[in-house]
Amino acid sequence: MTRKDYEAFATIVKDLNEFRFDTAMVLVAAKMATVFAADNERFDALRWYNACGVDGELAVRLLRIEEGHGATAHLPVSL
Repeated sequence: MTRKDYEAFATIVKDLNEFRFDTAMVLVAAKMATVFAADNERFDALRWYNACGVDGELAVRLLRIEEGHGATAHLPVSL
């Protein structure tokens, strides 16, 4: 994928996030970052989260919870 592709996806996530901000949108950004990082070793997740308008730290924590990792794995994704 190209930089333009990443920017287009970030714009979509950001627009949806402004319409409906919740943990699901943050989790979408986190899952997309995982896919993009696997595809491109130079992918910058922090830059991605900023472009999407989401908190990167929160995104990583929610992804870990959703995947069943950590002491808070029993918590629902919708906090």
